[in-house]
Amino acid sequence: MDGHYIDSYYTRSIGTPPCYETLDQTIRTNVCIIGGGLAGIATAFALKERGVETVLLESNRLGWGASGRNGGLVLTGYAADTKKIIQKVGMANAKALYGLTIEATRIIRDRISKYAIPCLPVDGSISASWFRDTAPLADDAAFLTDIMGDEAIFWDTDEIRDTYRTNRYHGAIFFPRHFHMNPLIYLRHIAAQIHDKSHPIFENSPAISITENKDGLIIRTAKGTVKADHLVYCGSAYSNGVIRKFNRHCMPVQTFVLKTAPLADEDMKAAIRKPYAVCDTRWASDYYRVLEDNSLLWGGRVHLGENPGNIKEAILADITKVYPQLSGKLSCEVFWGGRMGYNSHKMPSIGRLRPHIWHSTHYGGNGLGPTTAGGELIADGITGKNDNYKLFAPFGHGLPAGGKTGAVIGQAVYQSWCLADRLHTALK
Repeated sequence: MDGHYIDSYYTRSIGTPPCYETLDQTIRTNVCIIGGGLAGIATAFALKERGVETVLLESNRLGWGASGRNGGLVLTGYAADTKKIIQKVGMANAKALYGLTIEATRIIRDRISKYAIPCLPVDGSISASWFRDTAPLADDAAFLTDIMGDEAIFWDTDEIRDTYRTNRYHGAIFFPRHFHMNPLIYLRHIAAQIHDKSHPIFENSPAISITENKDGLIIRTAKGTVKADHLVYCGSAYSNGVIRKFNRHCMPVQTFVLKTAPLADEDMKAAIRKPYAVCDTRWASDYYRVLEDNSLLWGGRVHLGENPGNIKEAILADITKVYPQLSGKLSCEVFWGGRMGYNSHKMPSIGRLRPHIWHSTHYGGNGLGPTTAGGELIADGITGKNDNYKLFAPFGHGLPAGGKTGAVIGQAVYQSWCLADRLHTALK
């Protein structure tokens, strides 16, 4: 962590923004938030809306981790499969959990509009199937619409191939409520609405210790101290371990994103005719979207360790596997990778660890919408409005999977998904 963003499409879009100050004093506040990603910013914003004073501490720059490096897809639901959530908590609670993410997409849209955030939102997403049997897909669309309250429209083979010119896709679900955007622009503009004397944000200010006494919590950084009634932990895969429990249960998954150089209009239309975000239905899925300059932003792949090796070339090959008509027409403009924090059950950790210590973390796989839901839940819990955060209690923190062991587990799981995809594709 060196105080600088990595090179990516998103960081190129914001230039070199000025840093927020480093904490070098003692501050008294109601709530101290650790982590300046989407979860921390959503929590700080929700608490400010409720009239609660906050201090937010970010170890590096706002959105420096997964929040500023992801695919930019704002989706409903969670990384965990909806039907597995139902098995775990029952239909009523599963519908309530899903409903939180539907509401979160509305909240994000409203904030983009209210504050005129230039994050380039584009409506619509596609869940595209590589598998020939589309009956389960049609059933899923009906289930999500009729039971879970989402908007999910089944597309048959002709419909998907009319818009996405590939024989890899045999059907799809279209989600008009979903959208995609530039998450780093969104995050930094929301942060600007939070930051004032009663809600200061500090960058390059990692929390290094947390203690409790009769007067509350004391959070120390290298140069300053925050005294607070409540603490909300929103760190994840890049945490320094200030609360070890969350490090032990975080599976750090290294993923990658590539932005191509802009394509000619005729080349793009020969492959893709709508600017919806796309995720495919394989276990080891790809996700992508068309950007405003007629380029492709394409994400996928998982790799153990920091050195990506030949993954850039592998992603370019993945694109032409889906769209062979783009062979020889693609080049990489910028490529980046980074870690996301998962729980073993693929649900976020949202709740209260101890009476005055809260957490909203590990949103790997689908964070843009659910982080906003988490912020609202934590704010309601702290202010005593409700205890809906308890909806996440049945999932707990998952299995211990931190550090190098977690990385090995993550890589092994990914390889098993790849094998399952190959077998399933061959059989279906």
